[in-house]
Amino acid sequence: MECALKVFASAALIAGGLAAAPSTAWAGGYTIPPLSESRLDITTVNSGIHFAELGKRRQVPDITVTDPSGAAIRLNLFRGRTVLLHFWSSTCGPCIKTLAGLDHVQQVMGGPRFQVMAVSVDPGGIAAARSFLRQQKVENLRPYADINGTAVSAMYLRSLPTSFVIDAQGGLAMLVEGATKWDSPEIMAHIQAIATGQ
Repeated sequence: MECALKVFASAALIAGGLAAAPSTAWAGGYTIPPLSESRLDITTVNSGIHFAELGKRRQVPDITVTDPSGAAIRLNLFRGRTVLLHFWSSTCGPCIKTLAGLDHVQQVMGGPRFQVMAVSVDPGGIAAARSFLRQQKVENLRPYADINGTAVSAMYLRSLPTSFVIDAQGGLAMLVEGATKWDSPEIMAHIQAIATGQ
């Protein structure tokens, strides 16, 4: 289950099971190939969860988001750790359902080798994201924001929630479109494997 993104122009990054899209320019000059030439050699767990094998991962754009202090921060500053980059909105029901699971993942796995970055796309920015997370009793996720939609555009999001698991070298290891049970043993095992260099 997912919420359509109508505000920003978007294109397929990975889309197992969907009709092939034409090549689309990726920020920084590269191109997203049609699905028949997928950017990832994908193992599809279900229609919304996709994996790329080690050695076949493309680099993600060095996006900039707003950090909890209100400052701009670049994704590349997290190199050396695995990042679960999660885009969400307080107006998206499936997004809200994922927050508790992500909170648990951060509580259990968060540290020098792993971090969840929960990026709100709401216009209220960091203050609104922080307030909403408190209302939802989310205690371990720090609020990040993409106020003007530049990160959403650079990552070619098609819907919310959308999540990217990025390995320590900046390679896209896993894409999840729609809500999923992040704190399930299976998903946490996949994240742990990525975080340990597999």
